[in-house]
Amino acid sequence: MSISYEAIRLKFRNKIYLPATRNFRKKKINSTDFTIISNNCWGGTIYESYGIKKMSPIVGMFIMPRDYIRLVSNLEYYFDQDIVFIEPEQSKWGKQLEGKSNWGTYLIARLGDIELHMLHHHDKELARSKWNTRVKRINWSKLIFKFNDQNGATKDDIVQFLNLPLKNKLCFVVKDELNVEGTILIKQPGKKETGINASREPFGHSKTIDINSYLNSI
Repeated sequence: MSISYEAIRLKFRNKIYLPATRNFRKKKINSTDFTIISNNCWGGTIYESYGIKKMSPIVGMFIMPRDYIRLVSNLEYYFDQDIVFIEPEQSKWGKQLEGKSNWGTYLIARLGDIELHMLHHHDKELARSKWNTRVKRINWSKLIFKFNDQNGATKDDIVQFLNLPLKNKLCFVVKDELNVEGTILIKQPGKKETGINASREPFGHSKTIDINSYLNSI
């Protein structure tokens, strides 16, 4: 199987660039106790880019758009639920996701009526332990909500997210037709049909947005 350009970018970023630059980047932020609620692995990338403790249970996983909006609309309720692991064939998103090469290789958990696709988790007890530990770390006074146009997110999904009464919201898109007021348009060469590539989402100080300054403003 050939390795995609995106996979190479991610491997270089995660294994080489982030570890080599995180100490420099960490000096640019004033606090490290923020909690990121992201629809994909961006939150984990941010914590790792500064080399700081993960203050969110939503790490190493992705959440489908409608489930994510449901989650952040009633966050305390959902984080008070126990996670329940399910098989891929039990997933309500199976038909949409089964064509992906990694389908069936990672853990899936239900949190009430939403699903957590634990992309980087393969051991149930370890995943449960990390989840429970990180739920207790949530800083309810420093929440950051991040959404994007992955996994079939529609314009309606994005507008609904932007209209939620949440204080700190970020929404990254690459499709011009989804670039509505409140989104951040990211330049991405090549195909855009499936939404933003994980390696294109900004961290630190980028040309599109200064995440360092954003975190310092929370």
